[in-house]
Amino acid sequence: MVDAEIVEALAECLEALRRGEADVEACLERHAAHRAELEALLAVVRLIPRLAAEIAPSPPFRERMRRRLRRRFDGAPGSPTDWGWQHPSFH
Repeated sequence: MVDAEIVEALAECLEALRRGEADVEACLERHAAHRAELEALLAVVRLIPRLAAEIAPSPPFRERMRRRLRRRFDGAPGSPTDWGWQHPSFH
C-alpha cells in the first residue's frame, strides 16, 4: 500500500522541479522524513524519458502493425471503404 504522505511529497517535489523552484536536493531536504523513498522515486522519474525513447516501436514493427490494422478494419462499418466512395481513376 502506498503511503499518502509519500504520494503528496512526490507530487509536490515534481511540481517544484517542473517549475524550476527547487532542485532534487532541496526537495529531499524539505521532505526529510521520506528522503529514502523520494530519492528512489525521483531517480525512476528521471529515467522515464530515456526509457520511453528506448522502447519506442521500430519502423518495421510500426509498418507491420499499420498493415495489420488496415487489413483488420478495411471494409468494417465506419471505415473509408464502407463509405461507398472510390478513388477516381486517372487514365
